[in-house]
Amino acid sequence: MQGKPCFYDILSIDSYQDGQPWEGLTQFLQEFLYPLMIQSYHGIDFQPLWRATQHGIPVSLLYKTLSKRDLFKRGVFKYVFLHEKLYSHKAVAEAKIKKEFSSTTFPKAALLNMISNLRQCIVSLTITKDSSVWKKYDDQNTYESEDVKKKERFIDEVLSEIKPNSLLDLGCNTGRYSFIATKKIDRVVACDLDPTCVDYIYHKDNPKILPLVLNLMTPSPAMGWCLTERKDVFSRIKVDSFLALALMHHLCITYNVPLESFVKFLRSIAPCGIVEWVDKQDPMVQFLLRNRTDIFENYTWENFELYVKKYFDIKKIVSLNKGNRKILFLGVN
Repeated sequence: MQGKPCFYDILSIDSYQDGQPWEGLTQFLQEFLYPLMIQSYHGIDFQPLWRATQHGIPVSLLYKTLSKRDLFKRGVFKYVFLHEKLYSHKAVAEAKIKKEFSSTTFPKAALLNMISNLRQCIVSLTITKDSSVWKKYDDQNTYESEDVKKKERFIDEVLSEIKPNSLLDLGCNTGRYSFIATKKIDRVVACDLDPTCVDYIYHKDNPKILPLVLNLMTPSPAMGWCLTERKDVFSRIKVDSFLALALMHHLCITYNVPLESFVKFLRSIAPCGIVEWVDKQDPMVQFLLRNRTDIFENYTWENFELYVKKYFDIKKIVSLNKGNRKILFLGVN
C-alpha cells in the first residue's frame, strides 16, 4: 500500500472474549518480534532464515543464539527465555488446554499491558546500517557523467514512448532509475539483493515504489501445502515492463547463468523493457574475472544480440562507456 508492503491476516481477526489470552502471541513473536531481535541484537539478516521456515523464526532457534549477557537485553528474558522454557517443558507440551474463559483467567488489563510492553520492546530495537558496496555504487561506478545523463535520457524517452502501467527494476541498487521511472509510471517494483540499498529506497517514502529484497539466484519459491499456500515471487509480481541495468554481467559471469537463459528470463517478466549489455572489456567485468579463469566464450555481443532477437525486437540501441556498454530498448510486435 502506497509503496509499503502490508500483510492482513484475515483469519486471525475475531471478537474478544473476557479472560481470553492472545492466541496469536506465538505467531506474532515468531513472525515479527524474533526476526527483529535477531537482526538488532546479532546483526544477522533474518530474511534467509524466514524463507527457510515459512512461519517465522522459532523460539528454539533464537534461544540457541543467545549468550548470558543477552538475557539482560530488552524483551529477551520475557519473550525468548521464558517462552523457550515454557514450550520445551514436557508437562506443558502434553497439557490439555481448556477453552473456557472468565474475566479472571487473563484479565483484559493484563492483556493490554502485555501489548503495550511488546510495542515498547519493538520500538526500542535498532538496526545498525551495514556498510554496503552497492549503496555507494552510484558514486563509485565506471560511468562518465555524460554517460549517466545519456542513460537517464534514454530511459526517460523509452518510458515516454511505451507508456507502461508498471515496471520491475531488477538489481535496482539505490533506486536511481526507479525514481526516474516514477515520473512516467505509477507503479514501480524495485528489487535488489542488498537489504541496505532496499532500506535506503524504503525510507525515501515514494508511494509509487515498492522496494523488495530479492536475490535473483535464490528467489522466493512457492511454499507451503502442495506448494500453493504461498506463490513464488514472480507469480506475485505482475508488470508490463522491466529495467535490467548493470545486471547481466553479475548473473552471467559471477553466477554462470547462460546468456540465452538470462534473455529468456527477461521475456518471462514482461514483453518490453530496457537492458544493459556490459562487454568483457568493461572494467567491472574485468574486476569480476580477476581471480578466475575466463570460461565464458559464449559471452559476446554477437551472441547476446542473436539471443535478444530470438525473444524480442531491438527497438533502439545507445552506446556508453567508450563502447564497452550498450543499453537496448526491447519490445515485441
